[in-house]
Amino acid sequence: MREMVSAGLAAKGRAVQAALAKNPAASLMHPLKPVPGGAHVILFDAFPHSRASFYVGLVDDIVFYLTEAPEEFTSMMRACGLRIDRPEVAVSVARAYIETTRSMRQFSGVIDSVDDIRMIPCRDAEEERLCLDATARLRGIVDPPSARKIGSRYVITAYVLCGSDLDLRTLTITEDCEIASRNELIASDLPVPLSM
Repeated sequence: MREMVSAGLAAKGRAVQAALAKNPAASLMHPLKPVPGGAHVILFDAFPHSRASFYVGLVDDIVFYLTEAPEEFTSMMRACGLRIDRPEVAVSVARAYIETTRSMRQFSGVIDSVDDIRMIPCRDAEEERLCLDATARLRGIVDPPSARKIGSRYVITAYVLCGSDLDLRTLTITEDCEIASRNELIASDLPVPLSM
């Protein structure tokens, strides 16, 4: 599989990623939840140099480079022949899209509740107050991703932790996986570890 991914990335002009994909020192990680439609998604993790890590998707022998490439994600979903016909499928696609097309320059991920935000260990009363204030402020706001159908489109809202910022991401997804995304900053400078 490494050779196939490496060749596919080289053909797309991604020589650095092609070399990393072939390197046995780069670990392969698979998402906990499968991507709807049957695409096979792999994270090539360049630990400890996470900024060099990247996601690829495979549909048969076609390789899609996904990191910071939303158009490749759409192409992958279309190659699967996926039609989004239920809100839960729309949410699963949105989760996969947010995770695989993100920048690797900082931690980023969908959260389902404020309890998913790991705060820094408190060293003193001031830090403990900051953590408690942040948790209390966000407790009534953050909830799991949800979708509603409007005409032929699904509108999905999800809370995404990006470094120390919390965003509300709103995605609009058509039945054939055309995706538009916009962000709204909800909170900044949360007391979270620099690397999560």
